[in-house]
Amino acid sequence: MIKNSYTATIFFSAAALVLFGLLGWSFYHIAGEHRQSVEYLRQEGESAAEERAFQALRRIQTSAEEDLAAFESAVFSQDKLLPVIEPLENAGRTLGLKTEISSVEKTLPDAGPLGFLISIDSEGSWKGAFAFLQAVENLPYRVVFKEASLAKKKEGPWRAYFTIFMPAFE
Repeated sequence: MIKNSYTATIFFSAAALVLFGLLGWSFYHIAGEHRQSVEYLRQEGESAAEERAFQALRRIQTSAEEDLAAFESAVFSQDKLLPVIEPLENAGRTLGLKTEISSVEKTLPDAGPLGFLISIDSEGSWKGAFAFLQAVENLPYRVVFKEASLAKKKEGPWRAYFTIFMPAFE
């Protein structure tokens, strides 16, 4: 009987050792899978966050396109100079003035802000000269009057002479 109990103890001890070994191995295996699952979840979370950031950036770009287009149209540059000069002369003529652009100069960066000095000379009625002055002031670009003169010649038409500065952004 003692021999049977000794064999039974060894058998049960070996079985318990195998069961504890399997239990330990399964815990280790489950913990490894858990770490792997956590890593997959972290990567998925990062991917989702990147996707949300990318979509937000796309929305900002789309909404900013209109603002950038408005800014581009409001900014004065050298390629927009000729389309401004011709309508200025035509506006003066439409108002019944004899209008002439006397000079156009590009300012140098060391002399102040980069831009264009445009001198305009026109003659005609008071109403036309004053309306022309207001039209120039209301151009869709930033206009700074450097010099302005509105005078009447003796027994003659009114003369409007002004020099404007239009800053350029290139």
